[in-house]
Amino acid sequence: MQAAIRWSPHSTAYRQRFLVLNLVDHNLRLYDVEESKGKTLKYKEVACHTNLPPCRAYDWSPAEEALVAFGLSSGEATLLRIDTVSHGTISFPVKSQRACNSVAFNKLGLLATGLEKVRNDFCLNIWDVNQRLSTWDRRRNTGWGGGIKYVEPIRRLASSESIGSIKFFPDQPSVLVTGVVSGAAGKYVRIYDLRGEILSISRRTSSGIGADDISWLIDPSFNPALQYLTKCVHNLSIDARDPNYFASCAIGEQAVCVWDRRGSPHQAAQSFIPAPANAVAVDQPSHILSYANCVDDYKPSHKSSIWSVRYCGSKRGAFGVLTSTGQLRVIETKQEYSPPTHSGGMTGSIIRRQGTGAQAVTVTEGPKLLRTKRIRDIEVPFYDQARGRPETERIVSFDFMVSGNPRDGHRAITYRANGHIDIFPLLPPPPEIKMSSRGTLVVGKVETEMSAALESAKKSAELAMRTLKPSGRTDPTLVDGEGRDFRTIEPTEPEGETVAQTLRRIRAKVQEARAEYGLKPPLDGSEGGTSAEGYPGIFPWKLTGPVSSREQHEVEIIDAFFGPPGFSLDMPNFLAIQEGVVQRRRCKEGYLFDCVLNKKIVADDPWLQDLWTWVDGAVEAALDMGMVHGSYDLSFLGVWAVWNNTLFPSFESRLIGGVNDHPTVEEFTHAVAGINRHFNRVMFSGVETAYPEHRQLCLAICGWAEPSEQFEMELLRLESQGLYTKSAGWALFNGLTQRAIKALSKGDPNMKLMSVAVAGYYRQQQSPGGEHSQVWKDLTQELGTQLHDPYSRAIFSFVSNGDWNEVINEVSLPLRDRLGVALRFLPDPELSIYLDSMTDEVIEHGDIEGIVLTGITERAIDLFQAYVGKYNDHQTAVLVTSFAAPLYFNDFRFIDWRETYRHDHNTWKLHLQRCRFDVDSVKLSKTRDGRRTLPIPPRQVSLRCNYCQQSVARTDAAAAAAAEAAVVAAEGGGLIHDDPTSSSISAPSAAAIAEQLLAAIPGGPVNPTSSTAHPPNHHSIFNNNVVCPSCGRTLPRCAVCMMWLGQPKPNASSSSRAPPRGLLLPPSSSPLEHIKNSSSGNSSGGEAVGRRDGGDDPMEHFFNFCLRCNHGFHANHARDWFARHRMCPVPECQCTCAMHAG
Repeated sequence: MQAAIRWSPHSTAYRQRFLVLNLVDHNLRLYDVEESKGKTLKYKEVACHTNLPPCRAYDWSPAEEALVAFGLSSGEATLLRIDTVSHGTISFPVKSQRACNSVAFNKLGLLATGLEKVRNDFCLNIWDVNQRLSTWDRRRNTGWGGGIKYVEPIRRLASSESIGSIKFFPDQPSVLVTGVVSGAAGKYVRIYDLRGEILSISRRTSSGIGADDISWLIDPSFNPALQYLTKCVHNLSIDARDPNYFASCAIGEQAVCVWDRRGSPHQAAQSFIPAPANAVAVDQPSHILSYANCVDDYKPSHKSSIWSVRYCGSKRGAFGVLTSTGQLRVIETKQEYSPPTHSGGMTGSIIRRQGTGAQAVTVTEGPKLLRTKRIRDIEVPFYDQARGRPETERIVSFDFMVSGNPRDGHRAITYRANGHIDIFPLLPPPPEIKMSSRGTLVVGKVETEMSAALESAKKSAELAMRTLKPSGRTDPTLVDGEGRDFRTIEPTEPEGETVAQTLRRIRAKVQEARAEYGLKPPLDGSEGGTSAEGYPGIFPWKLTGPVSSREQHEVEIIDAFFGPPGFSLDMPNFLAIQEGVVQRRRCKEGYLFDCVLNKKIVADDPWLQDLWTWVDGAVEAALDMGMVHGSYDLSFLGVWAVWNNTLFPSFESRLIGGVNDHPTVEEFTHAVAGINRHFNRVMFSGVETAYPEHRQLCLAICGWAEPSEQFEMELLRLESQGLYTKSAGWALFNGLTQRAIKALSKGDPNMKLMSVAVAGYYRQQQSPGGEHSQVWKDLTQELGTQLHDPYSRAIFSFVSNGDWNEVINEVSLPLRDRLGVALRFLPDPELSIYLDSMTDEVIEHGDIEGIVLTGITERAIDLFQAYVGKYNDHQTAVLVTSFAAPLYFNDFRFIDWRETYRHDHNTWKLHLQRCRFDVDSVKLSKTRDGRRTLPIPPRQVSLRCNYCQQSVARTDAAAAAAAEAAVVAAEGGGLIHDDPTSSSISAPSAAAIAEQLLAAIPGGPVNPTSSTAHPPNHHSIFNNNVVCPSCGRTLPRCAVCMMWLGQPKPNASSSSRAPPRGLLLPPSSSPLEHIKNSSSGNSSGGEAVGRRDGGDDPMEHFFNFCLRCNHGFHANHARDWFARHRMCPVPECQCTCAMHAG
């Protein structure tokens, strides 16, 4: 160590000092702090002492600010006055010369010196400094060194043992801790009590909660010791805020241990009782906290060792560790909570004998465990590549500053190898940040000791003011954020703005920032181009060449929200683009199984729109058994499965009519041909192939088998949107070259020039034996590479040499377009290889465009697994796969996604949307014979009787009991016999009554003999759910109309008397038809239920109950009442039912 810096233990808020000991130049300098604010430190030199003898240790007296003790290499301990320029010293010599390793003052004027080991001599000497300074008058500056000239140590300890470090406990000046090296006996951390010997021990059991009380009788002529076997015997430091804890380290290693002077928490209480009087030390292992690798040591050429360990004097449990490489690390610890037990620590008194008398000394509670609260690096090793500095600027010494002013916080003062002195504020930990499932960011409050004190004072003042308030007054309700120790940040959700509009608005804001910075905006799939050139910040993996459609999607979703350097979104907008918030808002807008509505909801993502377009076509094709022929169901199959004649391992679910085996190639081809005939598709026209039916169905799956009239309408739609090159490309890919020329001629001048090139190609093709020159090919190819629009580039690539492989390899084209060209023009062997490679590629990268290849099959699960891993959009994965799973196949990943999505609904508090999802997904899982492959979710709401608190669920056992009770109680045509002593029953009438009860009230019996029950009248007993099956009480009255809930309205028709069964939706022949025909995207009755055209209100059959006041209503009456009121309609009930409606 080159130098040492120490903060004065006498510093106050108005007078702060520190000293620097230079071990190289042998001088000591004392400084006064003039200004200390933040990291700024201004100081001036007060005193300087030069030509000091070589020293190995020093300490600043906590009792006298002007005294500093040095431990010399000769073994002497020297006192130096630092308040004057005088070099006068006072020495404490030793008999045998050896190095003095450590010195330590206590508050009583004692000085302990630790020496190197020598045979047959003590190495720990305790001196009384007051003997040498008895005549010193500091105020008059006289009498220095005038006391007793030759003094002897008042204690001599540790015979033939080397002492590495010494510290006195600040709260017990007569107790000190030392690091002892006993040679072959090992190394110890030893605690000496200088007060005397234990003569006897008595114990009595406490009557209350706590440990036993122990009484120690101590002889002052002996010094009991407690020791811990450890290698960490150097750099002892005691926590001034909690002196029970102290730390030590090992020289040459990176280990640091924290100890409790009360002993080990893992030992029994009696293990803290010292040994008998003739045994000085008791080995007590087990530190309470250990750091085997406390500091970094990741560069072998710079071996790191610990130089210093210091506890912070202003923060409890915090200590710093400095290494030889300049790394300064602060570790904060915290006490673990331990409930009080009868076998815990020791409490009581120590009987200390002095002469003939005795004195009681309090013993503190037992040891407590510690845990690491926080570790922070003030400075890293000098060789660190990211934050390092030159070796000459590394930290060589440090200490914690204790200013006495809580506003200054916790700070460390450091001394560097070049002589610079710096201050490092120990900033409070960052506030805890949590994000709720609804996207709300909760930020905690940064709490310092000063803020905690102010908060405590504020609460005390509020409590005092509250006691002065009149008893009749109450405190006003706190608004959001007031009086809390946290704040919330909500994602931006402007009223009337859809999630797609929000995402587009935020993307536009980022694009504006990119434009101002000089960066091109992310690609949007328009005709602006899809080249990676000039986009180094957007495409770091690819700087030249075209950008594939998949990469373009990644840019749109991932990179489009990141602006230029220095740009950042405000927190509400940043939260609004988080995937969980986007999924929640989509769910609220009806993102479910209506493909048309889903395309509107994901209008900000063209790739998701294309996905739902394909799913919509697959659903439409599967309606009315459209994809079924013979014994095989080909619904939701992709191009790859159709071309390879496979129904996957779960083919049994696609077999019809008792077939048990997978279809052969001939059977599969026959089924494909039958489906093509069902949809009146024309014969395949293109390359010569052995599988024209397969190619035609695959083209239909890609959306390329539309009739000519519909295809022309689609081209006109594209041209109306200004997408002339896309219209021309589609026409060219379908062999309509003249239509492509017509589409290009409608565009700008550049597109008209393109039409000239296409016209030249067409004319050359019409000429017999015509072939373009090499100049034509080179020119068109060069023009194609300079264009950014994928369709323009594909058109030029094709017209240059007429090779369709150029179009197929144009990765910037959408996958469906490339597949359409491949299905038309690639030979069978090449097509098989291409489909296999493309399927593997889309699955590997999670490209949702690949749904056209995989279909909604087992391979789609592999695709969606990669997609979810990349975009975290399990919502879309669940909704898409629910159309075919578990109807045609099942997979544990789908089950996990589905349960996760249902859990998301619950955390979003969208329980109604979850019910709709459950209902519709169960409908989609119905087989052709009506069997459900997806189990119905269990009942999650249970109704209980308000009187007996039993469930009102109807069971067969309850119904049988009700019938039996009715048969026993009934006679003739009545339910209750007039003569209670008669037990004769008419069998026919009893059977009729039992039959009526079983049909009408299968929920439970009527108890006519109960004195507390009130059975319903003759008209209501036959109505469903009127009587509690356990106690026989009726449902409560409606708080609005005062009629019994469950009773039919007077003069109501029979149709209105019967409660509705199932959903109020028209019946459908299949689940897919129900999904396809749903109105306005709300596939499960999302519209508000109101009055029917015929005048009957369906809500009158349902009940509402307030969970606070337990009053019940007819649902239609509750709706009408709470539309105008908030208070419960029951007189004298002050419940605001409408405010607590869920």
